[in-house]
Amino acid sequence: MKNHKVTIKWLLYLNSVLKEAQWLNSGYLPKANEYLNNGIVSPGVHLVLIHAFFLFDHSQDITKETIAILDDDFPNIMYSVAKILRLSDDLEGDKSGDQNGLDGSYLDCYNNEHQYISAEEAQRHMISNEWKRLNQEIIIPNPIFSSSFTKFCLDVARMVPLMYHYKSNPSLTNLQELVKSLVNVNAR
Repeated sequence: MKNHKVTIKWLLYLNSVLKEAQWLNSGYLPKANEYLNNGIVSPGVHLVLIHAFFLFDHSQDITKETIAILDDDFPNIMYSVAKILRLSDDLEGDKSGDQNGLDGSYLDCYNNEHQYISAEEAQRHMISNEWKRLNQEIIIPNPIFSSSFTKFCLDVARMVPLMYHYKSNPSLTNLQELVKSLVNVNAR
């Protein structure tokens, strides 16, 4: 049963990446919701979370109820982590110019539909809302998920600012230098 779910999630991931490639090749700019629904899958964080679920919950019996929750596209806790990751990635990529027009972003799709609203502010608002949803999942956890799994999801979401905002946050740049120095010390 476990391998079946992982295989389906891997196929979902591959289809998502292929869809983004098709959009890019054809010049198609999807609607913002269409982009985001696909975009939360393409980074692959759901694959990490599915594997973590089975690692953290390996001692529990996997029930039909558990499988039903995992059958959903994304349980809420996984959806929030994936959405925080995608929106943060697109926002930082747009600010830094790393995308160079070579890949789509939520900002492009949103601006195409809502020229009168700041896409950056809307995106920041959406990230904030996902943090609220994630915190709600942590405060009132789904009994299907162990506390170790929910903590792991929270920790993955907490890593997002470290991964995508280190250039714009001087204290995170200092953290990067500290990590480099620790790696160099330990490598000796």
